[in-house]
Amino acid sequence: MTMCAAIPQQIRDLEQLLQATNQFTNNWLQYAQQALMAATAAGHVNVLVSSGQLIPTLAKLMLYGLSPFFSVDCIYNSAHKFKPYCFEEVAKRFAPIGAVRYVAIGDGDEERLAADGLNLQFGRPLVSFHQIDKPDDLAALARKIAARAI
Repeated sequence: MTMCAAIPQQIRDLEQLLQATNQFTNNWLQYAQQALMAATAAGHVNVLVSSGQLIPTLAKLMLYGLSPFFSVDCIYNSAHKFKPYCFEEVAKRFAPIGAVRYVAIGDGDEERLAADGLNLQFGRPLVSFHQIDKPDDLAALARKIAARAI
């Protein structure tokens, strides 16, 4: 079998693996894609701040089919600079806090504290934080984004 002939089978295998992963995680991947599609359709800029290393983060985005929703220059690494610093850099790059509304999505205190820190810094709620602990939280967020309630 030539390399070219093997690629379609590898693509099918990857698609089956992603379907199985989605089922195993109670549709987490599907809900993440829906939320990102709704945000993109609404004209929002998707920014990822990850505490993981950059190359594995990029590989995960590609593997899970989420890379189309993130421009490479919108992926930040907080391993050495921490999330509050990255959030401030995002705000400096895209628009000053107050000129636009930011939505932070995360699964822990680090993201919530970073969002709260920016709100305290400017004395008003400019960054809303959405805790994602389970797939249902992500599905609800996708519905809010699609309804433009965020």
